[in-house]
Amino acid sequence: FPASVFVVDEATGAEVHPQSAMAVVRHDGPLAGVVGGLGKKQESLGLNRATQSPRSIGSSMQPLAAYALGIAYGIINYSSLVPDTYVDEQAQWPVNYGPTAPTGGNVLVCDALAQSLNTVPAHIGETVGIQNMYNFLSGPLEISTLVGEGPVNDLGLSSLVLGGMTNGVTASELAAAYTMYG
Repeated sequence: FPASVFVVDEATGAEVHPQSAMAVVRHDGPLAGVVGGLGKKQESLGLNRATQSPRSIGSSMQPLAAYALGIAYGIINYSSLVPDTYVDEQAQWPVNYGPTAPTGGNVLVCDALAQSLNTVPAHIGETVGIQNMYNFLSGPLEISTLVGEGPVNDLGLSSLVLGGMTNGVTASELAAAYTMYG
């Protein structure tokens, strides 16, 4: 986009220039390229959004924690049936967004992944275990932004399965984590 592209913040009337980040990682692991901002480079060693700006990744976390370990531990495969129900009935959590409200029945893992359902990976994550998912993400997948201790941490299903992490993940770490599916 040219630097002249902007949106107007409705609350303040200020011009806001969109920014983005992208990381491309080869299937065997090495970083192939990054883009971390908009416009001409203005400074050396400036902020690179692809490598230095963690962002909330939402459902992109599902295949990394719940599904990957569910498969690795032999709990699920692509045609396993998993409950499309709330993990916490009283709180009615988690919810599926869009037209895919929890059915109360079972759904195929491949369909749950394709529809980005939240209920199914939450059930899988509960079975796999929070500490196992945390150890996998922060260990072999090298996601460095996870918070493992303290009063505000990522040791929960909403963080590790649904991507509602304390600090988020950088584009480069997310791309690198997905190389396991290479």
